[in-house]
Amino acid sequence: MPYIAISITLAAKQLALKKAELILALLFIIGSILDLFFVPGTQWVMLLSAMALSSLYFYLGFALLNNIPLSGIFKKYAYQGISSLRISGAVITGFLLAITVIGVLFKFMFWKGAYVILFFTVVPYAVIIIISLIRFSKTEDGYYTGIITRVIPATIVSIILNALPSTFWVEIKYENYPYYVEALKELETNPDIIKAEMKVNAMRERMEQERGE
Repeated sequence: MPYIAISITLAAKQLALKKAELILALLFIIGSILDLFFVPGTQWVMLLSAMALSSLYFYLGFALLNNIPLSGIFKKYAYQGISSLRISGAVITGFLLAITVIGVLFKFMFWKGAYVILFFTVVPYAVIIIISLIRFSKTEDGYYTGIITRVIPATIVSIILNALPSTFWVEIKYENYPYYVEALKELETNPDIIKAEMKVNAMRERMEQERGE
């Protein structure tokens, strides 16, 4: 009985990081959808949830992917049966997932650098997927399932977002304000950054006036 109780407690602790991952991902998705309808505060929800999720992957990805409970990170027993190679693989995967989250945030916020950030992850993801599929076919280890179920969607998202125009999100969000979208597009191409930014600010003020803000 004590063994069963300990196992249940350990399993509950292992789920804590996964629950946090799911909640933060859902907050970002919900925030992104509500942002299309100009719901106040949604960009802050997107920003904070993305930063928190990215930090989770970056700092605790090795624990998340190896089912190490948060309370056991600094305890030797939590690493029994886990090789240093698996830890290293989880660290690298967590780092790439963290970068992807930031890249998606940059894309949705129309910040420069999104293309480079997302493009950087594609090739390493491909290598991780191939290795994980091969290893899983031989061992059927849940560790590789955890990696595959995260990396494949992340790779698809990175490829799709990079294939779309940099302004795709603002074109959807500001479809009723084409003059503002055009100003944002000009900001990308106009060598006179100061002039382009002044135009964006002027068009934003016009848009806000029309919306009664």
